[in-house]
Amino acid sequence: MEKSQVKRAVVGLVVTLFVLFGGYFAFQEWSVRQPIRQAVLEAGAATVTHLEISPERVNLRLKVKPGFVLSPRCREMIERIESAAGARRLSVDVITGTESPELLAAWDRVAFAVKEGIAKREYTKIPEALSDLQKETGITASARMDERFVYLELGKGDRFLVRIVPLNKAESEVNTID
Repeated sequence: MEKSQVKRAVVGLVVTLFVLFGGYFAFQEWSVRQPIRQAVLEAGAATVTHLEISPERVNLRLKVKPGFVLSPRCREMIERIESAAGARRLSVDVITGTESPELLAAWDRVAFAVKEGIAKREYTKIPEALSDLQKETGITASARMDERFVYLELGKGDRFLVRIVPLNKAESEVNTID
């Protein structure tokens, strides 16, 4: 082969790779990353602190404000994020930045009752455990449930702790980070 043919082949290969990878990254930006950021922005009480997208999964870390996890806007936001993620597995980590040792200890006190209530499908145990916690410690405790998760929030003063517990452990990866 002549040098000019080799040069053309290399240039063609470089241009092809640039177009393919550029198209992939542009698709990822406009079809996945932007809709996820828009869903979080429109929810109003959460901000994206980390967003990583791969062909198999989307890893998202959200910082939330008090009360947001218990609001219907949170579920709507998660549904929009799942839609944007498509077939990718979605992992959402929820952080508050306001946890305290007292709230973590309170969660440790009620975690078993909450998880037991979910495992046995005796969901009335959850508000009972939270009510007992409130009476004993003065920590405010709230819960909400939908068809996939139990959303819990513990608070005292300007500190709050969020837990999102899946009803079916196998299908979910919504976590909280302390």
